[in-house]
Amino acid sequence: MNDETETFDDSAWFRRFRIPPGRVVSTRRAVEQNRRAVDDSTPGPEELFHALLELAWALTPLGREAEAVDFGERARQLAKELGDRREEIEALLHLGTALQYGGHAGRAQLCFDDALALSAQHDEPEHVHYLLHHAARLKAESGEIETARSFFERALHLRKDIGDDALVKSTQAALEELDSWCADRRDDASGEAGRKASG
Repeated sequence: MNDETETFDDSAWFRRFRIPPGRVVSTRRAVEQNRRAVDDSTPGPEELFHALLELAWALTPLGREAEAVDFGERARQLAKELGDRREEIEALLHLGTALQYGGHAGRAQLCFDDALALSAQHDEPEHVHYLLHHAARLKAESGEIETARSFFERALHLRKDIGDDALVKSTQAALEELDSWCADRRDDASGEAGRKASG
């Protein structure tokens, strides 16, 4: 399929991330390289973990969520076996995102919850702002608007502390769009209900 003609229906998702068109081909190449690393019987556990993690991350925005879930679950299990909490948290972040966009909101929420709990228990704050931002998108899609807003605000505070302007702008944009996106969804639901009632 040509990158130019590849389309996705993202109307159900709040600010879903997709690979920018100019990076789709290189991301697909990286996916194939990491697949070979996973299929190879020689990589050590750390190399294998990073290949699994890259696959869990890259396949989701390419629209291949079921594959991403499989690799994410394997990455999480390997991180647990290695006893590396930071890597387990990162695996949960990517697994939760793949589950979310694969239509498994409940399981995705459990991943985000587990990762936030591990971050607190083991003093691993590195991924907390990502977890809050991703969990907020899931909350928005589930109609839990005030919880989504609270999560975005917490993520924004952390991102300002980190000083990453791109991440700050991403969360600020999400907060700005949250109410209008939810209002549009309510309007769409009301219109659909009205059509069914009159049909």
